[in-house]
This record gives sequence, structure tokens and C-alpha cells, in this order.
Amino acid sequence: MAVILIIEDDQDQANLIGKYLKSEDHSVHFGDRGSQAVSLFESLKPDLMLLDINLPGMDGLAALKRIYSHAERGGHTGKILMISARDSIDDIAEALDFGAVDYLVKPVDPVQLVGKVRNLV
Repeated sequence: MAVILIIEDDQDQANLIGKYLKSEDHSVHFGDRGSQAVSLFESLKPDLMLLDINLPGMDGLAALKRIYSHAERGGHTGKILMISARDSIDDIAEALDFGAVDYLVKPVDPVQLVGKVRNLV
């Protein structure tokens, strides 16, 4: 069982993803803002965070950069999987360049999601 943090501002999408992960016996926590991603990543120390790009306030890419700059200074170093409806090669490359371990395009396929999570935790 892994601790997984889902940062997604669409509650229906977050609940659906959480349902898939809970069925795999993971401990799932939620947030809906980029600023929460940063603070919850440090306080919960999840094994994996699923992070949306389009978030109110600080977007997911800015949160990703901030989280990994903290990790470089001794902060938590868990893995981050980006999830977004944005499917351009540039968005995917930028997320991976900033340290994301993978990228899923929404709507998320449950089989693909569970498979990626199993490989990452």
C-alpha cells in the first residue's frame, strides 16, 4: 500500500481517480490547488503525487518546479505523475524536464492509470 496524493480541481475527476487507487488498497489524499500540492507534498510525504496542470492560482507546472527545488535542498523526494487534458508534446516535455516521472492525458484510462501507479510505487 502506498500513500498517494491527488491534486485535481475537478472533484468528479479526483473522486474517480481516487476510487481506482483505493481499489488497489492505496491510502489516497486530495487537494485542489497548486499551493496545496507544495504544502501537502512536504507534510504527507506521499510515495506518489498525481498532479493536474490546470489548477487555480499556482498551476501544476509551477508547483512541480517548486516541489523539486525543495527536494534539491533536502525536502521530500517522492514521485510526481502529471495528469492533464493538455496533450501537446511541449506540455509533456516541459513536465518531464521539470522532474515528473510520467504524464497521463485526461480522460484517464483506469487500466493505464493503475498500471502506471503499480510500476511507480
